[in-house]
Order: sequence, then structure tokens, then C-alpha cells
Amino acid sequence: VTEGRFPSPFDYSKLACLFVPTDLPEPSWQEFIESTIQPVYEICKISGGGTLVLCTSYRHLQALHEGLQDRFSEIGIECLKQGDMERVHLLERFRQDGNAVLLATESFWEGVDVPGDALRNLVIAKLPFMTPDEPIWQARQEELEALGKNPFRELQLPIAALKLKQGFGRLIRHRQDRGTIWILDKRLITKHYGSFFLESLPPVQLHHGRLNDLYGKARAFFRKQHPE
Repeated sequence: VTEGRFPSPFDYSKLACLFVPTDLPEPSWQEFIESTIQPVYEICKISGGGTLVLCTSYRHLQALHEGLQDRFSEIGIECLKQGDMERVHLLERFRQDGNAVLLATESFWEGVDVPGDALRNLVIAKLPFMTPDEPIWQARQEELEALGKNPFRELQLPIAALKLKQGFGRLIRHRQDRGTIWILDKRLITKHYGSFFLESLPPVQLHHGRLNDLYGKARAFFRKQHPE
């Protein structure tokens, strides 16, 4: 087997900023989904829309849609949701609007190509670990355990890092693209395995801390990109 690792052709350090809030609950906490509704609203307001929100479950997607659809409508931002129409039509509507918010899950983590200003803000709700109780994954984990290996380190972590990288790649599709990326999962900063995820991503400006502080940095980014 011949393997190769090739860097991104894009200079992420100049094109994008990554924000990781540390004052949200961990995803395992019951209140996590509810606690993300207001931040997603604020994050999308800062960019004026043009946002793809990637969830890891339809339950999270639905909660965001129910909590934000009317609020976005009040400020003139269309809120689109995976399942409202066929994928190709949904993406075309998102591109043509230019300032919409698209809430999506599983299949939108890869293969989505929206170059330009219509996608200038990406929100990833949580680190995309696979569901451990699915039979196929249980079997693979049991096989690794039988070989004396650590299923989390050998299987779950690499697959989740690859999927995060795929989702991350939805933002910058052209050398002229600019934007912000938000990962609402503080484990990226607080857990020892967070460095594994960060090392799998293109080198990018990273800001982490309290939401209110990050909002200010994001506003400054967009003012710099679109000065009045």
C-alpha cells in the first residue's frame, strides 16, 4: 500500500478563524442541546447568515430548527433544514439566497461545495464520534479488544477526526473564500485527545474562551473582511 499526506492548497491561517467556546456544557450533559440554541443564533447574526450548521443527530437539528426558525425570520434570515426538500434543491436555494442558514446532519458533512460568500460561516455542533452501540461498531470494537488494542484510540478517534476534517473542509472551497468556523464542543480544548483533532485540521487561527469574548473576535474578523 502506498500512502501519502498532502497539505491543503489553501492558507487557512489567513482565510479563516476557528472559535471554540469553553463555557458551554459538555455534549454528554442533558442540557447541551438546549444550551446551543442561543449561541447558534448569535453566531449566525454576526455573519449575517451565510451559515452551514452541521449536527451529529437529527434530534439536535430539530431542536435548533424549532428554537430558531421564527427568530431568524424576524431578522430577515431564511432558515433551511435538511429534509425540507431534496439535497440538490436545498443546496441550490442556500447558494442563491446568499444569507441563509442551513441546518444539516450526516450526509452534509462531506460533498457540499458552496464556494463564495454564501457560505462564510460554519458551525459544527459537536465532535462527530460514532454511536458506540451500533452493531457493526460494537463488533469492530470487540475485535480490537480481543487483540489487546484500545478501541477508542484505534477506531473511534481516527474516524471522528477524519469526519471532523471533512466537515471543516466545507468552508473554504476557493482561494478567495473567507470565513469563521465554530466548534461548540469544548472537549476539543479540555480533553487530552483534543490535540489529536486539532492536529488533523489545517493550520488555522484558533481562539477559545467564553462566548462573549469570542463573539467580539468574530465581529472583528468580519469587519476586516467586509469593511464599511
